[in-house]
Amino acid sequence: MSFEERRKSRWFKKLFECLDKLTITKINDPERRWHCPACKGGPGEIMWFTGLQSLVLHTKTKGGSRIKLHRELAQLLAEELRLRGTTVVPASEVYGQWDGVEYEDKEILWPPMVIIMNTALAKDDNEKRIGMGNQELREYFSSCTLINSVRHSYGPQGHRGISVLIFEATAMGCIQAQVLCEQFSVKGRDKDAWERNPVRFYPGGIRKLYGYMAEEKDMENFNQHSHGKARLKFEMKSFNETVRDPAMQMSEDNQQLVWFKTEAAKNKKLSKALEETLTLVSEKHRQTAEENKIVRMKMKMHCEQNKEEMESQQNFFKDQINMFLNAGTAEEDKSEKIQQERCEIFQQSFANAFPTIEDHRVRAEKAENFVKLQDKDMEEFVAERENLIRAHEERRHKLLEEAIAIEKRFDFKLAKLVEKFSSKQSKQV
Repeated sequence: MSFEERRKSRWFKKLFECLDKLTITKINDPERRWHCPACKGGPGEIMWFTGLQSLVLHTKTKGGSRIKLHRELAQLLAEELRLRGTTVVPASEVYGQWDGVEYEDKEILWPPMVIIMNTALAKDDNEKRIGMGNQELREYFSSCTLINSVRHSYGPQGHRGISVLIFEATAMGCIQAQVLCEQFSVKGRDKDAWERNPVRFYPGGIRKLYGYMAEEKDMENFNQHSHGKARLKFEMKSFNETVRDPAMQMSEDNQQLVWFKTEAAKNKKLSKALEETLTLVSEKHRQTAEENKIVRMKMKMHCEQNKEEMESQQNFFKDQINMFLNAGTAEEDKSEKIQQERCEIFQQSFANAFPTIEDHRVRAEKAENFVKLQDKDMEEFVAERENLIRAHEERRHKLLEEAIAIEKRFDFKLAKLVEKFSSKQSKQV
């Protein structure tokens, strides 16, 4: 990727957009504060760097996570300033009032030790000095929790009055040893006070101890009369490797720990909120399921009731139709009977009124005409009756279809109402 493409990455885009808007003077302003874009979303996101020099130093020395991202940012800043014809100006050059001293590494005694002086007590019967015991000296410095062991220096005359506290071979052990020595120095009981004019006792006879950080020559003096395995072993190591770098790493780890604790608290709070929401939603869902169950039961009961009503109406219509059919059949039988009686009366009247042959002939013709007339009337009656029955059947069929359609529309609207109610409850959940 080219320089311009790397400037526009999602990590560095905002920083370089800000740099494009600033002049060289404002960029090198030692009071201007910066955030590191490579620490975004991590423990160092909230840290401020006063002056661009401190930000560049951070990108060049940052350890732990995102090392490559920080080194890439350092290269991009150096290239950006080079293209602008400048470099990162230290604060001393801006103000011109002082010249800083470059930090240099030094060698320290390892493991960290503190020399304790004036630990010799009285003489024994052999005219040899005796001193404080290990347990007694430990109890005297019981607040120092990182002391591994205690040793004393002995010579031909017995206890030499020199003891040493050996701390843990860690950065925290060294720091605790330095703090103890600072306390001795504040109370005027450091190395200078011991070498100048030591006061061995307080008023009242209480022994006064002196202490300071052990150096290589102090340990040579401590081991002066010790040989072989009796000598207290030590080595000289880099202060940066043993103390500064681990301390910086612990600082970063502590920042990450704080960040992780904050995130854990947020996640715990979120989990609690989600748990409460889930409980509420589950209760709503249970209520909705029960309400839907009640609605389905009511709908089923209503459908069964409608089915019973339709069957009852169907039986009623069938009974009515059968009654109408029976009544029509009875009327037909009655009409036929009346016609037959009229025919018999007509024939008898003709027989009594025309006794001669001519009369018989005329009577026969009139009877024939009457019968034809009766047959024609009967045909018309039968045809009209068929039409009436057909129209009645069509009307009844139409009424049944309308009743079925009404029930279907009712069931459809009821199903729509149930669906609307169920969807509304689901949305609320």
